[in-house]
Amino acid sequence: MSADVTLRPARPADAPQAAPLIYAAGPTLFNLMFGPSPPDVLRLFGRLFPVPRHPFSYDRALVAEQDGRIAGIALAAPVAARRAGGWRLMWLLPRFRGVLPLLRRWPDLRDIGSCMSAPPQDVYYLGILAVTPEMRRRGVGSRLIEEVHRQAQATGAPGVALHAEADNLAALRFYARHGYIETERHLAPPRLARKSITGLVALRRTLP
Repeated sequence: MSADVTLRPARPADAPQAAPLIYAAGPTLFNLMFGPSPPDVLRLFGRLFPVPRHPFSYDRALVAEQDGRIAGIALAAPVAARRAGGWRLMWLLPRFRGVLPLLRRWPDLRDIGSCMSAPPQDVYYLGILAVTPEMRRRGVGSRLIEEVHRQAQATGAPGVALHAEADNLAALRFYARHGYIETERHLAPPRLARKSITGLVALRRTLP
């Protein structure tokens, strides 16, 4: 990777660059969860990112930066903190997205939730890992995930868990190279399958 790419904790002011990267980590899923349109989701992530203590917040994020531009992002936290942040997110979403749009998304949210097995309480959870297209295959993702592993070790977590879309073969290969093994696989219900979601794979890496 280029020597001028540096890692740092994210800041609230990173929201305009962070939101598109977060969205790029799972556009089909995010459109179903928070859409329906990409501009809706991008606007939501842009508003959520500067707010602390939830799964899409700057305070869970690590960014890779080159020449003042964000080249990649990882959002990770202990599972216990992520679960608490999930409740906070449920409180924030009606404020930022509106109650009626969320109610319309409820069937999709429910079905997506049915595909996600709960990770163990004591592990670290990697919710988002994304790199800009022009910086892929240059080691940025590897640097980010290795730093997440170091952060997890510092908390005493025995491992890192994540979910990946079952048909995202490039992501599954990337995680396998970094020591992740599949622990569960859930096929999408027919309603989701008709919307191009095949299912979710639970992955975990044990830390030394």
